Amino acid sequence: MMGRVATQSLAALLAISGSTAAFAQSAPAPHVDATAEVPCMMRGARETRCPAAAMRGTEQIAIDVRWPGGRTRTLLFGPTGKFVTAATAQADGSAAYRISSRRTGDWTTIIVGPETYRVPDAFILGD
Repeated sequence: MMGRVATQSLAALLAISGSTAAFAQSAPAPHVDATAEVPCMMRGARETRCPAAAMRGTEQIAIDVRWPGGRTRTLLFGPTGKFVTAATAQADGSAAYRISSRRTGDWTTIIVGPETYRVPDAFILGD
């Protein structure tokens, strides 16, 4: 469960990443450090590859993953590449999703409700 500090950091990162609709409409696009396709899967469906953009700050890293159909999920990492959380919303019901992650070699697997993402360290950190 996120505490007050984590919630404030999340809000700041969302403003940086351009993931909120209000920010996206009122500010220039954020600086994108890298783009790639990452493995993604919706529960019950086959794994596919989703376009993703990495925005690396000095204290936080945001990975925006775009699903076929246009929906985006922002995955949030600390400066060392450790997964922190994923952006969710009450409006689409994703705020109630259980969020978890696990490490396998140089990859982080993230589960957000019915969604699964696999992100390599090299994409997160830019190494």
